[in-house]
Amino acid sequence: MYSHSYKYFFVIGILTFLLLSCKKFVQVEPPITNPTSNSVYQNDATAIAVLSSIYNQMQFNGIAGGTQSISTLTALNSDELKNYSVDLLLSQSYSNALRNSSPVLFWNNLYNFIYISNAAIEGINKSTTLSSAVKQQLLGEAKFLRGFFYFYLVNLYGDVPLLLTTDYRINAKASREDTDKVYEQIINDLKEAEDLLNDNYVGLDAILTTTERIRPNKASASAMLARVYLYTGNWAESENEATKVINNTRYSLVSNLNNVFKKNSTEAIWQIQPVNPQFNTLDAAAYILTSEPGSNNYFALTNNLVSSFDDVDARKSNWIKSFTVGAKTYYYAFKYQVNAAQPSSEYAMVIRLAEVYLIRAEARARQEKVGDAQSDLNAVRARAKLPGTTANTKDLLIVALEKERELELFTEWGHRWFDIKRLGRASAIMSVITPQKGGVWSDNWKLYPIPQSEILLNKNLTQNDGY
Repeated sequence: MYSHSYKYFFVIGILTFLLLSCKKFVQVEPPITNPTSNSVYQNDATAIAVLSSIYNQMQFNGIAGGTQSISTLTALNSDELKNYSVDLLLSQSYSNALRNSSPVLFWNNLYNFIYISNAAIEGINKSTTLSSAVKQQLLGEAKFLRGFFYFYLVNLYGDVPLLLTTDYRINAKASREDTDKVYEQIINDLKEAEDLLNDNYVGLDAILTTTERIRPNKASASAMLARVYLYTGNWAESENEATKVINNTRYSLVSNLNNVFKKNSTEAIWQIQPVNPQFNTLDAAAYILTSEPGSNNYFALTNNLVSSFDDVDARKSNWIKSFTVGAKTYYYAFKYQVNAAQPSSEYAMVIRLAEVYLIRAEARARQEKVGDAQSDLNAVRARAKLPGTTANTKDLLIVALEKERELELFTEWGHRWFDIKRLGRASAIMSVITPQKGGVWSDNWKLYPIPQSEILLNKNLTQNDGY
């Protein structure tokens, strides 16, 4: 993983970017075969292509969208999605019965992305020929991406190897680092990214301002920092970073729930653009039911999730739809509303403003700022046509916010799965839910197994308990 498999992955990413980009480069070097090559970072176009390849490939490598994405598998792990597929990975994920041989792609693909990010950081820092504006933006993007990918690794697997170099001699023997140390690096990367990234969104040239919100900007780093500080218990810094985003006039909650996930919506902090402009998101393809779940459509929302919504909640009527076959009614996620083979009008949402409001609400509640926390929570509830919260103490607000995050962020990027773990609620919830899914809950299932193939390659790599 650490020294070989990235090459094929990277070449495909670069070729995809160069062939499918909506804007051609006037002069492009021959196809790049090695992101560590100094020649890659001798001109702006090829250096930009390194980072752009990551955004493009996130859609196709079990990360952002589709039937085996982070959003989907963690929704199956928790209490959001019901599985109707016979696929081994989907079935094991749903019943909380993953094995060390399960074909989960997250470990390898996240580390492949980290390798490319490391290569970009090294190459950009060494380059003396990149234009200064491009150099600063790309370095910020690489730092942001590395922090982002490590956030998901540490929440999926716990302690993980902390690889900050492209040196295979170091990476091949790396052991797992404590979660706290990994979080320290995540925070360092995101803080550097926050300093480096442009306030505005930039286009394919990494310089000119654009309306497309597909390359991370300064607010993207601030939003991720707010999330990371929340997860690590630094409430004051979480509130501070969230406030930077909320006070930015570029962002606002979209009043019409049907438009939240449109491309370049005012709620979007970071989105991923479909590589092919004639197709929409893989999430729409995965979640919208066009037939009874089974051979063609694999998932439906759980009754547990659907019944959690008040009937007057506008999210229930706008973001949840039903498909009836005979006497059976299935409910499905309808956040992405345009199915695949239509011109792109929706982009895959990675970070959005509603989450940032809920982050700040929780950070404020933890600091006993009850009134301020209520205000942030009510901003999200008002958009859903709900009355203001009745939670009026710190503890009641934490409970209310757990539910609000469930209702607002369902099937998005693992939020529900990560929330019930970080709040210490996984065992209580899943010991009831997992038997309903045909499995037996164990606290070991809170972390994914490290692929056994990686354990065999590296004697310093240990397995998570229970696998």
